Amino acid sequence: MESLNQPEVVKHMVVGNGHLCKRDREALDRSDGPVISSWAFEYGWYVHVPEEETDLSVESENIESYSPQFWLLLRRAKELGCHYITFDGDGPEYKGLVTYDWDQGE
Repeated sequence: MESLNQPEVVKHMVVGNGHLCKRDREALDRSDGPVISSWAFEYGWYVHVPEEETDLSVESENIESYSPQFWLLLRRAKELGCHYITFDGDGPEYKGLVTYDWDQGE
């Protein structure tokens, strides 16, 4: 049994929803594993970062469901030791990433 003096803490990478294209958003809404698992909340999604390296490879069965930028973010979160990415409506936008205008259907 664990002690509350040293609880397990889980690290998230936070990303603005604007970095998700329409294809990514639709795939997240229907994802239930095995590689990508996500949970929607009022302003975005929590996405589990797969533990297995092979799950993030180009051979993944979900590779075509998501944009290359989504896979880039997942790999970066893994490099940083994150267990989840939180895609949030108020999350930060990052230089070098495409930002999509959801009002234009992107």
